[in-house]
Amino acid sequence: MSEIDVTKIMERVANCSYSYLNKCKAEDYESTLRKCDIKISHTRGVIDISSNIATEIYHCTPYEMKLIVCSAAVHDIPGRDKQYITYGTWVDKNCPKDHGDIGYTLLIENNYALIREITDADLTDADCEVISNVVKYHCKSNYDEVNDPLTKKILDIVISADGIDLFRSRIEDDWALVFSESTPTESEVAKSVFSPKLLQAFLTLNPGEVLNFSSKTNPIRDNPLTEHYVDAIILNYAIANKSNSETRRTILSMNYVDLLYERYINVPFSPEVKQKLEQVYKYAKYLINYGLKE
Repeated sequence: MSEIDVTKIMERVANCSYSYLNKCKAEDYESTLRKCDIKISHTRGVIDISSNIATEIYHCTPYEMKLIVCSAAVHDIPGRDKQYITYGTWVDKNCPKDHGDIGYTLLIENNYALIREITDADLTDADCEVISNVVKYHCKSNYDEVNDPLTKKILDIVISADGIDLFRSRIEDDWALVFSESTPTESEVAKSVFSPKLLQAFLTLNPGEVLNFSSKTNPIRDNPLTEHYVDAIILNYAIANKSNSETRRTILSMNYVDLLYERYINVPFSPEVKQKLEQVYKYAKYLINYGLKE
């Protein structure tokens, strides 16, 4: 881990992201610059949180830590930048390829030249293959086809950190600017139709079970219109079975749960759904404050 200089890595991450600015339209320069800054900040958050999870939960070796930091450093950049320049959006569902696939293609070019340039780490081709696959699969609904245990381990860690830092980003950053979407208005939510399967899955799970579902696999994500409030009640791995003191402290100090709850509780869900959201909120606060029992 001593060979990894995160400050230097972040300088190179920023340089990589900013290099795409000269490819955007002049009238889009300022908004694109802001998008770059948000994703650069997010990248640093994912590196830091990944490191905490790897240390406190997984007790990773120095070699594993090197691959985790490098994977976190390139998990969104350059994929997101290329995605926006090519398709004009960061919304994966509106693109022929998601940002994981785009990033993977860029990273494997020229014998993994971009990975080596950004990380400046002592990496073998096999190491770079692991990092590239982490980038490819980190935004997929599942990664069952990944057979390598090390790649799966790093995916678990990076996806967890990615989800945790996105809570911070949704609160602190201009989410509408980033993804051309925002917290749904009352009229938008009132018009949305929740499928019976969606409501059944949400209403029959107890708060602990809801929180222990990964946001990538939770059945209440069946309807994409619900993604906004799903993110408000599913705190990913931060307060699930692989929670740890550092992530709990981070979420508690940033007041994530309260801020997200306040944002979504005023959305006009049915009384039944609001009651469930209240239960999950209270249970989340309990878990963060007092930790999880094994």
